Amino acid sequence: MRINPKILWPLGILAILFIAIYAVGPSFKKSVETALVDKIVTGFSDETAQTRFMSYATMVTPLKRVELAKINQVEIFERSSQPQLFWKRLNLPEVVVRVTVPVEYRYYVDLNQEWKIELNEQTLTVTAPALFAGTPSPDISKLNFEVRKGSIFRNEAKVEAALQSELTGLLEKRAKDSTVLVRETARQQISSLAEQWLKSETKQAQINVRFADELDSVP
Repeated sequence: MRINPKILWPLGILAILFIAIYAVGPSFKKSVETALVDKIVTGFSDETAQTRFMSYATMVTPLKRVELAKINQVEIFERSSQPQLFWKRLNLPEVVVRVTVPVEYRYYVDLNQEWKIELNEQTLTVTAPALFAGTPSPDISKLNFEVRKGSIFRNEAKVEAALQSELTGLLEKRAKDSTVLVRETARQQISSLAEQWLKSETKQAQINVRFADELDSVP
């Protein structure tokens, strides 16, 4: 069976192309990888990158701190009181007072604290200061006290006043304890800031974000 000569030349061209791709494939891939790395690091030492990143962050966040996350929730605290008389031989009736209040917690990193920017091949690692909670913002208009357990022999208003005096400290502790709930959201926000900075520099890299207090926890 004779093969039509008209189809031989396309087959020959395809064969040549396959051989060429196979031969230069690894070197072509290497050249692309080198070009990408050059695009990331050319003219950028760690110190240069850190200076330019901090300059950009300060420009877009003039308040010297970056708000990264917030939580809105209703907090409930209780305080009980049951004094004892006559050398603890007589227990007075117990009083339990509850306070309910909506609160907003906001979380930040400080631009004035130490940041560290590191470039390693195609990865940009940002070590940010420890995440911290701002001053809690309770909605005082919806603050509600409730006597859950009272007695005509006790001064319930005194117990309520004691709970109210402790409220600021209780909210600050709750804000700090809730930091773990927003850590990943905060990490994503810093990653987004770093990505925007890279785009402004017409560069690209994989971005890794960590917080200073996470380094302290590494054994």
